Amino acid sequence: MGLNKRGDNWTALLIAMIAAVIILYVLMLPPEYRAELLEENFTPVSGEEYSNISILMSKAPGTLSFLASDQIDIDLSSFTLYTKKEAEILFNLNSLYIKKSLFDEEFKNISFSLQNIEFLENIMLSFTASKYSGRLAIKLNGNTIMEQELTTASPPPLELPKALLKEENTLVFEVSGPGMEFWKANEYNLIDIKITGDTKDISGQENKQIFVVTEQEKNNLLYGELTFIVECSQTESSPMEIYLNKRQIYVGIPDCSLRFSPLKIEEDKIIEGDNHLRFRSENGNYQVYQGEFRLKLKEPVYPTYYFNLPEESYQKIREGDADINISLVFPNSIDYKKGVIFINSYQTEIETYDDYYSRNINTFIRKDNNAVEIRPKKDKLEITQLEIVYAVE
Repeated sequence: MGLNKRGDNWTALLIAMIAAVIILYVLMLPPEYRAELLEENFTPVSGEEYSNISILMSKAPGTLSFLASDQIDIDLSSFTLYTKKEAEILFNLNSLYIKKSLFDEEFKNISFSLQNIEFLENIMLSFTASKYSGRLAIKLNGNTIMEQELTTASPPPLELPKALLKEENTLVFEVSGPGMEFWKANEYNLIDIKITGDTKDISGQENKQIFVVTEQEKNNLLYGELTFIVECSQTESSPMEIYLNKRQIYVGIPDCSLRFSPLKIEEDKIIEGDNHLRFRSENGNYQVYQGEFRLKLKEPVYPTYYFNLPEESYQKIREGDADINISLVFPNSIDYKKGVIFINSYQTEIETYDDYYSRNINTFIRKDNNAVEIRPKKDKLEITQLEIVYAVE
């Protein structure tokens, strides 16, 4: 009995060793031979076999964790909100002369044009008087904006009210008569006449960014969070406004040089597909960086990627005139890679030491939208590149 039991133990050990050698041998085979041995549907795409090859999707998944995350972090680009003002000469005239006496009168009309009046500020009329006597009257588009006697050759600039300005404008210069001293003449000789203004550059007043939310993410969404760091001057800046899909989600002056407290955004303000995030400020300077939009999910999810297969391409695959493959590139051929690929409602496993994996997925795909999800079966799975390759014979 003792001898038989010892013989059985040796037999079991021998079988286990043979099995281990076979498994190791299979794992060390090149992917195409291992696929053939295991009766996997593996079809490498080669330019020699196909006349037309196209990439339907190309992604860089990076490191996938064995534990799925209940949040998705979307990085936002850094940007600056600013409004720049530049002083500009809008009109100038070397000189003009006006006069009024009992028997003679000379007045002057000046016409000038303005473009983009809404972007102009501090519009001023300035001049120097080499001769001045009597009351000087200035009318802008028929409205008197000045009527007084000058007491200095260099009067302060006169503001031209923006409400009275148009694209085409007229200034009229007149001087009062001498009154009782009828033998005299009142006259003004104005030189270096300028109309100046500050032109406001609003090209930096706003920044627009787009992020995408998939159908799976939207269906599993609890709420969103927006956060960023901002450098600014609270005393010189007007409020920052933030809009998501044309709906205002924030207005105020954030704490400068500090991380913006996470702004919670209700789920109904976030849509499936393209989401448009807009930052703007009327005046001031905001430098915004390390921006992040976070999607908080009801349940943990693994990354899912989508590609579209047009009906014509789908029919060619069904008729055997085309193939479609999924290809993965790994960082090295040293680490053991193990995971599961879900393609729509089908799944296939990855088990390889190689730095490249590819297999045919003709039977997994459907017309129009298709989904690819990858789940590691170890602590992590690093993928340098993921491609969906379509090839026509």
